[in-house]
Amino acid sequence: MARFGQSYRDIADKVKISERQSPNANIFKLVYNWLQDCKIGKWLLILDNFDDARFLLETNLHTQGQPSNSDSRAFKPLR
Repeated sequence: MARFGQSYRDIADKVKISERQSPNANIFKLVYNWLQDCKIGKWLLILDNFDDARFLLETNLHTQGQPSNSDSRAFKPLR
């Protein structure tokens, strides 16, 4: 989970998402919103060497550091 979170922080830093350095920032939601922006273009996120996706289902990524009323559809993996 820590490496996954760090990878999202790296993406946010690389594309310079302005809110990324806020102590209350939900980095997963920020990157998700950035990727959804029509002006950015289409993106495909590939998780390489990903042996066990259970942590995505067991961890509440979309509310990490945020109130629980976030969009719960935002971070569910495709099956």
